[in-house]
Amino acid sequence: QSPSRSARRRRGRRSAVRFSAMISFGDKKPSNGPFISKVRRWVENALPAEHEDTVVMVNELQCFEPGCAPIETVITLLDEKKPIMFKVFKPIREVGPEEVVTALREVLSGELAGEHRKQENG
Repeated sequence: QSPSRSARRRRGRRSAVRFSAMISFGDKKPSNGPFISKVRRWVENALPAEHEDTVVMVNELQCFEPGCAPIETVITLLDEKKPIMFKVFKPIREVGPEEVVTALREVLSGELAGEHRKQENG
């Protein structure tokens, strides 16, 4: 007795699910999308009026340089005149609004030389 058409279809779907799990390229990382959006909003809201057309990019990157935090949050301001980049040396999930706004103000005022904002708590 041959299985019904719907039973064969269900069995085929189960096989496809098992097969796709077997070809996984590692554990899927949780999405940082909501954290990236939050940090971008903090920066956009703190930008002075002369930067109203500036595009804000936020990324979390792994750093391989000696003495560097293993994971850092990189914020780039794509300004017409000159792009500005600064970093907060911690994962994006641990970054708070105060340190982002402080780093932004420092980099815009010239107090923060180059691109780095030191991690303050360890």
